[in-house]
Amino acid sequence: MTAIALIALLAFFVFFVLWATALIRKNGKAKKMFLFGLAALLVFIIGISVADTQKPAETNSKPVATTPVKENEVTTEPVQKEQTNDKKPLIGTSLPFDKFSSALFTLPVSKQGEAFDSVRNQVVSWSGVVIEAGSSSLYVYGKPADYNGESWSDISAEKKKLGDVIVVKVSDRSELNGLNPGDVVTFKGELGSRGAKGEANWKLYNGKIEGRTVAESPNLENHYQS
Repeated sequence: MTAIALIALLAFFVFFVLWATALIRKNGKAKKMFLFGLAALLVFIIGISVADTQKPAETNSKPVATTPVKENEVTTEPVQKEQTNDKKPLIGTSLPFDKFSSALFTLPVSKQGEAFDSVRNQVVSWSGVVIEAGSSSLYVYGKPADYNGESWSDISAEKKKLGDVIVVKVSDRSELNGLNPGDVVTFKGELGSRGAKGEANWKLYNGKIEGRTVAESPNLENHYQS
């Protein structure tokens, strides 16, 4: 029901009461009140009709849930998997020096750089015989059985055995105190650069001496006697 229809209905009742009162009193206003009441009734009927016409039709349709379509969706899983594989070491850092270097040198030369890069800066723990103890670096031969007492200057000049030499840059120089050629040491450090047969030595950084055994190999003793 609209506001106009409600007002018309109230007016009808008012004029109906006034019409009845005028009719009883016979004051000549009965006809006038009757006409006003009739007009109010007509307005009420028209207001009701208009309200019914404007009422929105109800429908039984329900909203249909739709699943949004993801266009051009790109997953990063294959990329992440590929990156993980790229970081996988191509050579075992837990191997002793002789097996580590052998595994690297048996690879094609074109693959050796890639294999070493996969373990660069990783910490290894190796052992060898002392060639020379410098002010901040220890020169170690990684295959004691093949060492014949050569000095660092001899090896660096001849270069034949250079690929089996590890230069250990120590963090604490005091660890080099008391180390002599021929001592067998265990050490660890971060892989900095790789050796190459007859061309370059290995280099470890942030090195630390973990153990020392004072022992002369037969090869070293025979070298000094000659």
